[in-house]
Amino acid sequence: MPDIDRTIFHSGLGEPEGPVLLGDGSWAVVEMSPETGQVSVISPDGSSKRIVAKTGRPNGMAQDSEGALWVAESVNPPSLLKVELDGSSEVVLTEGDGAEFLFPNDLAFGPDGALYMTDSGVRQPVFRDLPVAERVVYPFEGKVFRIDLTSMSVTILDDDLGFANGTGIRKGQGPVRDNNRKRPALPVRMERRPHPGFPTWPRNRVRRSGRSHPNSWFHGW
Repeated sequence: MPDIDRTIFHSGLGEPEGPVLLGDGSWAVVEMSPETGQVSVISPDGSSKRIVAKTGRPNGMAQDSEGALWVAESVNPPSLLKVELDGSSEVVLTEGDGAEFLFPNDLAFGPDGALYMTDSGVRQPVFRDLPVAERVVYPFEGKVFRIDLTSMSVTILDDDLGFANGTGIRKGQGPVRDNNRKRPALPVRMERRPHPGFPTWPRNRVRRSGRSHPNSWFHGW
């Protein structure tokens, strides 16, 4: 088995997620803990960290071609945020396609330039306070949203996902035809991020989006 470099790059982070490598070699991360609840940037050598913006409970994060950070904020309120590296931030969306955001979880840009965001389908404080036994049977309403940042139009690509979690984009696909309309193929994989103490998840699966992107894959608990 090959040796693995286990050097700690930076310590003391509060439940970090969504690392994004920035152009200068630094790393943007979200910190989800109640004590932090912020977007931070770690220096290229890992020696220091600066707080960019306090948001509440940021979860997933992605950077656009202009350098702005787009953040799935799960609590304050559940929303899509735009955060600039100078510290400015704004709530961009709290709902779309007739559905209120409940627990924005993760997001990624597709090759079509749109932003794809998962929503776990339950208010985060409700989920946090549920006993473990109830979490495995809770009627989650997980969704995947496609967000056109130019027109700010939002489309639900899939729902009834259970606890929709992380997402990633596999690029390089050609267009597919759906209902006689060409749409960009967007395979999206929901990666499992298990939580300690969750021994079973009856709905745990990788599933294919059946409505807008026949070649798209999502993972839901």
